[in-house]
Amino acid sequence: MDFFSLMFKVAPALIMIFKLGIDPKEEEILELTEEQYEKLELGEDIDKSKKWYMWLPPKQAYESNEIMVMNEDDKEFLFEAARMIERYCQKSNKTFDNYDDKLKYAASVMPGEFSENTKYEKVKIKIIK
Repeated sequence: MDFFSLMFKVAPALIMIFKLGIDPKEEEILELTEEQYEKLELGEDIDKSKKWYMWLPPKQAYESNEIMVMNEDDKEFLFEAARMIERYCQKSNKTFDNYDDKLKYAASVMPGEFSENTKYEKVKIKIIK
């Protein structure tokens, strides 16, 4: 993957995963219904040539009346971000009990910008003078 794709395509997806603390699953991402497409078109300037999807992860499914929506490219970037986290964890040769532990580890070895302002944020050291 080239640097541009990482920084401008996959980085927002990594940030989203760290923010939500959820491993995206294919079965949680569904194409919008015809009615949802109509609502999306009313409120947004969207690329109508692409398919659009909603992400309904278990933790979010009933906690909000907002639906996280992404196009087909963003869906692929989301799964690439999840694969990237998985690769970092596999290379560590550590055993992780759950996805939360994987995110904690990944946040500790990835650039801090991805997990900033999340519960996985790296500890910052500040010198007091």
